[in-house]
Amino acid sequence: MTIRYVHNDPAAVPFLQTRRSPRPERTGPLVKFRLSHSPTEQIYAIGDPSFVFWQCRDAALAAIDAWERVAGPLRYWQNRTRVLDLHPNLAVGLEANYDRSSVSFYHWQAHGTTTFTGASTDAVSHEMGHAILDAVRPDLWNSLYAEVAAFHEGFADCITLLVALFDNKVAKALVDRAATPDGVLGDGNLAAQVAESVAAAFNASFGAHHPAARPRQLKNTLQWSIPTTLPRNPTATNLSREPHSFGRVITGCFYDTIDNVFRAQATHTVNALQKAAETVGALLAAAVTNVPEDLRFYRAIGRAMILADEANNGGANHIAIRDAFVAHNIALGSSAMLAPSMSLDGPPPATSGKLNMRARRDLIRRVGAGRDTRVSLNTVKLGGRRVTRAKLRRPVYLSDVDGTAYVNDTVMLGGVNHRCAVLGELPNPNASDDEVASFVRALAGSGALRDQGPSTTGAKPTHVLRRRGGRNVLTRIGFSYTAHHR
Repeated sequence: MTIRYVHNDPAAVPFLQTRRSPRPERTGPLVKFRLSHSPTEQIYAIGDPSFVFWQCRDAALAAIDAWERVAGPLRYWQNRTRVLDLHPNLAVGLEANYDRSSVSFYHWQAHGTTTFTGASTDAVSHEMGHAILDAVRPDLWNSLYAEVAAFHEGFADCITLLVALFDNKVAKALVDRAATPDGVLGDGNLAAQVAESVAAAFNASFGAHHPAARPRQLKNTLQWSIPTTLPRNPTATNLSREPHSFGRVITGCFYDTIDNVFRAQATHTVNALQKAAETVGALLAAAVTNVPEDLRFYRAIGRAMILADEANNGGANHIAIRDAFVAHNIALGSSAMLAPSMSLDGPPPATSGKLNMRARRDLIRRVGAGRDTRVSLNTVKLGGRRVTRAKLRRPVYLSDVDGTAYVNDTVMLGGVNHRCAVLGELPNPNASDDEVASFVRALAGSGALRDQGPSTTGAKPTHVLRRRGGRNVLTRIGFSYTAHHR
């Protein structure tokens, strides 16, 4: 049987659609979706809820296929189950969200036009990006570092970009439109912005100044800055510390790296474009799997991509990665990531990742954490080298909301001359506390923290204070597009 499939977004230019068979069901020990009320496979009008069902299903599968193309089989979601609920058209609302139990999409009517967020391959693959990252790095879900929260949004847009570039129809349109290799991923191309139909609905309903009234631009020249120095709330044009806004910086780095790798190749065909996307996607996958949760997470990702490139490709793409990050004001200095910076009392970590008690106590002392700080350890591989990642979990009191956040200070450990050694930089707890407090103030100010004042953007809450162990603990409850409900 045949369905209609829109390759990017119903409002994208050029508009690309195909009549084809649905993607096959996933079988075997791999992640899957649970859908209900499956309509007959046939050609439905765009805007028909039955079209939205098949469109959303195929776009969600395309996102998983894109990830598996660069990272290998995805066998479990974050809760170690294989099935995730997928709701192509759940209810009225201008939003799409992932909440660990499901990925959901909504519909919204304005001026006689109904917008289905599940009809946009861009919007669907973005939310699937959250689910994929949560499956790979569930420890990042509750992070209150501004760059980690923003990376979740930026990574989701990176998945959207991979879905577009791995789509043969989209890739061919990109190559055919360009007079030179520089133009394939140059200005004004159909892969450079996401979810045009959703942005148009925000514009029609809430005006051009709403922060979601313009599609997010994956190709951009945004410059990284310390999050506490950025505005608290986004507008349609500024760079702010709000995760969707700040996430565009890391997406720009990823986009530019693919462009740099593609233009450096001998040929500039569809196959060459997709090969560049595969190469850079695999480096991102290697980095995000093992990189430590860090205050300067964007820099850590870039450094880990260079280390992965050195291990897997002989450093062939080092310059492409470096130049892309520098273009967004992120200097990498990748060799410093694993360079020993100080010794600790006691022997190096065991090959199993276990840490001698003397080294553990010395590490806690040097970070300036309390005796009751919890230390968890695991072994990761960076640049072909196995190292120990130590997480020091400690509470931070948030006076603005009378709550507590739990922060992970992460340290990479190795050995030098039979002594335990810190690799890279030692965390600065004062800087961590300052940025966490700033991030939480932004959450509360925008309405993203439930019960802490009205929303200024219509955003659906992403965090809540929950009573645990005698404390009001800040907890993430989901990821969402800026959302409006009736």
